Amino acid sequence: MTDSSNFSKFTIAIIGGTGKEGKGLAYRWAKAGHKIIIGSRAEEKATLAAAELVAILPGGCKVSGMENLKAAEAALPRSLSSGERAVIEQARDEFKRLMKIGCTGCGYCMPCPFGVDIPGCFAGYNAHYLFPHDRTGSFQYIGRHSGLMGQVSHAGLCRQCGKCAKVCPQHLPIPALMKQVSAEMDGLVIPVVVPLL
Repeated sequence: MTDSSNFSKFTIAIIGGTGKEGKGLAYRWAKAGHKIIIGSRAEEKATLAAAELVAILPGGCKVSGMENLKAAEAALPRSLSSGERAVIEQARDEFKRLMKIGCTGCGYCMPCPFGVDIPGCFAGYNAHYLFPHDRTGSFQYIGRHSGLMGQVSHAGLCRQCGKCAKVCPQHLPIPALMKQVSAEMDGLVIPVVVPLL
């Protein structure tokens, strides 16, 4: 943010802030005297999260809920310097280069009728590419989706029904991406783990 010496208290928007992390930040900042706006794709969800916090915060704390774009506009819009925006854009571009699938893990695609852990498979696939010199992402994919640590839920179970793609707020072509994940990641699961089961 820009120089804050002119501001005694901020209006802070927490975009996508209805989860435990967002509500935790909102609680602490509101308690410190800042005006908080919790954002969500669904305004009702943001309003409910704000009401939960107001109920447990000391009197006088200001927390409200809005749809994400409205929340962003209400909280010091255009407050970043051009240098700060350039750094954010550079980080965004690098993140996009490393992340193969833009899944946010929202879970709207779940449950899969064929047992695929769609967000989990995408997370494992992304971790595999995000940390190419570390095999942890590959081992996590094997452990989580091969049946070693719960239900079998690997990408190869996808039957291309398309139910998931119809509800994806990111408009991801999930069935096609599942083929891609399966081709690259299930080769690790099937020959190594299935014979052990």
